Amino acid sequence: MKPENNETSVIVTEQKVAKEVESDNIGIKPQGSATPDSNVSAKDITAVEGGNLLRVSVSASEMEQSDLEMDKEESVQVTGTATFNEEKAEIEFPNADKEVEQKYGMMKNDFEQNVNVEKESTSAPTELLINGGSMDDGISQAETLEVNGLVEEKGNGLKKTKGKEKNRLTSGQIVALSVLMGWGYSFGKLKINRALNRNALKKKIKSIKLYGIVSPCLVTTAQVCLDAGLEIVSFDGIPITKDTPNLDKILIIIDGAHRHVATMEINSMLRKGEEMKENYYYLPLTTKYKVMELLREANVVTKPWAGSDFLTSLIMSREEAAENEMLIWVQAKLEKSGDTAIWEWATLNKSVPSKSKLIKAAGTDEKADAMFRNISDSSKFERGKSIYDAFAKIFAESILGCKFFPEWVIDKLSKLDYMSGPKAAEHLIDFASKLNRQDAERIESIKGADKAQNVKNELDSLYNERMKEPESPVM
Repeated sequence: MKPENNETSVIVTEQKVAKEVESDNIGIKPQGSATPDSNVSAKDITAVEGGNLLRVSVSASEMEQSDLEMDKEESVQVTGTATFNEEKAEIEFPNADKEVEQKYGMMKNDFEQNVNVEKESTSAPTELLINGGSMDDGISQAETLEVNGLVEEKGNGLKKTKGKEKNRLTSGQIVALSVLMGWGYSFGKLKINRALNRNALKKKIKSIKLYGIVSPCLVTTAQVCLDAGLEIVSFDGIPITKDTPNLDKILIIIDGAHRHVATMEINSMLRKGEEMKENYYYLPLTTKYKVMELLREANVVTKPWAGSDFLTSLIMSREEAAENEMLIWVQAKLEKSGDTAIWEWATLNKSVPSKSKLIKAAGTDEKADAMFRNISDSSKFERGKSIYDAFAKIFAESILGCKFFPEWVIDKLSKLDYMSGPKAAEHLIDFASKLNRQDAERIESIKGADKAQNVKNELDSLYNERMKEPESPVM
């Protein structure tokens, strides 16, 4: 089957990464790790930290010197922290009781001399598995690894592993793309899932290049999907069936397809020497789920940001915005008023800031500064606020929050352009003072498709009845 245009580069990148991680593993070790100095059999403690898979290997002969008996065929899983520097490793056992701590304290000196930090045999480039620092920086003592897995209590607070599989994504882990590729995983998708949106993909690529991956992709296994009777395909369009080899090593993207494809496209265009972009993946944290329910819930359309949300973002990101009286007033009024209406009251202008302008104004470059100055222009704010407050004494906030009301005010001010701005504002404030609650109720009760025009007509009628038009100057 012919690959879809949006996914062609994904195939190339999966092959590229797979080729990289098949290279030999000689000489690759994490930053700051000790050089292995013994080939004796070892007890393994594994950990995945942010996609960085490490193994702490302890000489079996050293472990046997302790009077704490352990089965040599079982790996020991310690729930605690391991702190590393260039010379030694220290292991803490917060969950063990005093007896165990004493026994481990007796062997601490010997233990420290025989701890090696080794890369899991993925042969992926070291810089793709270890985050931060250079090869000779070492790992800060402040950096800790949570040693996790499926465990059960084995007396005295000591925990042993219970069936944790090697080189396999398990529930509770978040693992990097390079690590999964090194473990032999490939990716697919639900055939019924929505098609990728090219514009959304372009935006996702731009975002990932700037900030990297913010949240991991939710996946499940091909076998789970097939057992549920769902059709699945690889990203090159080839059907995945029960006869497809290595079903247990095929991950199906449930949430995050745009992130996954965007990462693959970025990596397919890398030049020599450029660092590969990582993505991250996790399985559902519960086994009590149906794939279609996961898909539906993960792809439910959340309520998009409204103008108030973008204004709030601007106020939070710029100190001068937080000190601007007009912006703070608009933000407060937006809770009960329409977005357009309240901006019109504040600026006495029908042209209001769009969400794209609010986003740009929250930036940090010169264009953002110019956009912010435009949005925060409060030269007419006091007039607009005063007129609003005058009508608010009579009318409900709900009708003042409809854009036809401030638009009537703006139109009336334009007809009074022979007066100064402050004088024209005082004239309309005077008009508002001549209205009563009965007038307001009659206007607020207007319904129907022509409500906006009918409200304006009623305001005109009241204005002509209650106000004497000021004489224009003789030309």
